[in-house]
Amino acid sequence: MWIIFLIYLFVNFFKIICEVKNITVIPFTLRKIDYDSNYNSTNFLNDYIYTNILFNLNIGTPSQNITSQIDYNSKCFLMQTQNSETPNDTKLYIPRLSSTIEKRASKNYIDAMNFKGYNESYMIEFAFVDYKLDFNYSEYNYVSILGLDIPKLDSNCPNFFVDIKKKGLINKLIWSFEFINDYEGNFIIGEDLSIYNESKYSKDNFYNAYTMLKYFITFDSIYVDMKNNDNNSYYYINMTQALIITNYGVIIAPHEYKVLIDKLFFNDLIDKNICKSETIKYEFNKKSHAGLDYFVYSCDEKQFTDKNNNYYNKFPELVFSLKPIEHDLIFSKEDSFIHINDKYYFLVIFQTNYDVKEIIWYFGEPFIKKYTFSLNFDANTIGFYFKKENDEPEEKDNGNNNYKKTFLVIILSFEIMIIIALIIVIIIFVKKMKDGRKNRINEINDDNFEYLSENASKKSGSLIN
Repeated sequence: MWIIFLIYLFVNFFKIICEVKNITVIPFTLRKIDYDSNYNSTNFLNDYIYTNILFNLNIGTPSQNITSQIDYNSKCFLMQTQNSETPNDTKLYIPRLSSTIEKRASKNYIDAMNFKGYNESYMIEFAFVDYKLDFNYSEYNYVSILGLDIPKLDSNCPNFFVDIKKKGLINKLIWSFEFINDYEGNFIIGEDLSIYNESKYSKDNFYNAYTMLKYFITFDSIYVDMKNNDNNSYYYINMTQALIITNYGVIIAPHEYKVLIDKLFFNDLIDKNICKSETIKYEFNKKSHAGLDYFVYSCDEKQFTDKNNNYYNKFPELVFSLKPIEHDLIFSKEDSFIHINDKYYFLVIFQTNYDVKEIIWYFGEPFIKKYTFSLNFDANTIGFYFKKENDEPEEKDNGNNNYKKTFLVIILSFEIMIIIALIIVIIIFVKKMKDGRKNRINEINDDNFEYLSENASKKSGSLIN
């Protein structure tokens, strides 16, 4: 019985230790945008259609701090040769400076990486994009690209998440973005946020929903709420499927929403020259000038926020309803516009050429910043953390959470040691009690034996006489 109890204590003890260790936190930053005095809708589209979330990685020996771009469509951890389009502030990987880089099969290599909260380095695998038969990595500097697509076992390239899971750095294929402010945050991998920071992300505030495909959400309903316009009308939208794309800095919406929001809000303001809708081309290939055209909305600050008739405050909310999470995802005016210089730019854009059957919602940075969620690739679920109205203000995580967990582990260790010591003392005490009792029984038996022997001797003596 005592052995079973001890095993139970040790299992729970090591379970807590694993929860502390098997979470990997990678800091990230967003590249700040320079808004000059001539900033316009073309600049806005080019700056915001693709966001620049940069992971801060430490690789090589001695350690090199590099910025790794993320790629939603890729499963691979890659190193790409620096080119003319690489931003000047990109921190590059220089493999010739590392003494721990090693060649693996084909174009794959490994090098030592250091992670926040771990004292040792780990050999992580990656591939060089420009690999050839006569390839010499020491001749170039590289831009790191980390693919966020769901990993597959049959993938023909190294996957960062699968690699760190094999090495015990994470428990599960789960990741979350945690924004500290508009330009920096933490990318948390390996566990639910409630384990990473229970004081901030309580399990009681966690709501889960299944996803049919990668990063894909099907909502029960989507509608425009006109309560800010002294009108309690709701206008429902048929397109209820959304795809989360971390590379986007905007929301790309279906044409159905454009028609509705024009009718309910923008058309009147465009007629009054307060707002305007422009068709802007985004070139995703600078050499061939291939690109797509988008509708971009902007509004004049003074007229849009005029005290006598504040149109900004009248902007109708966009509501996404999903029954399993028991909360609505709401995008208000604060989430839908960004103020740059003397204009308000609408953070929702629309393709000019579209197929009604194919266009869905694409959730980018406005969604990722507002709603903290976890994507679990093992369970095909997306989980949201909502703060209850009667909850106390969230405690800021200044990197102390790991120390708190370590402190709890130490306290628990002492408690277990005390319990074990008490159990040992009790066992020794009980054993001594049993030994003493046995000794007394043996002494009594010995006395009886001597008494019986003496009586038997006397009886045999009397018979002889």
